[in-house]
Amino acid sequence: MSLLPFFEWCEQAPLIVAMRGSLWLFPVIEGLHLMGLALLGGAVVTVDLRLLGLGLRNQPVAQVARDAEKWLLASLSVMLPTGWLLFMASAVKCYY
Repeated sequence: MSLLPFFEWCEQAPLIVAMRGSLWLFPVIEGLHLMGLALLGGAVVTVDLRLLGLGLRNQPVAQVARDAEKWLLASLSVMLPTGWLLFMASAVKCYY
């Protein structure tokens, strides 16, 4: 059983066809996805720097991790839907 029909269906969804036809919609979604990636990286780097003792030395590691978790979850809530839309825009290309 091939998954190609599913990937073709993904590319032909009305929202995705409109997104590919729009001058600004695809770049805006890609920009949001990249901002989510930067936010994710910032949350991870903040905790890593604390673990290495290079930043936020006055706060316990658990507190820094708890505070960074909110940013991590926010970034994932942006990246997952925008990533899915970006995938759907070129699903057949991803299939091959």
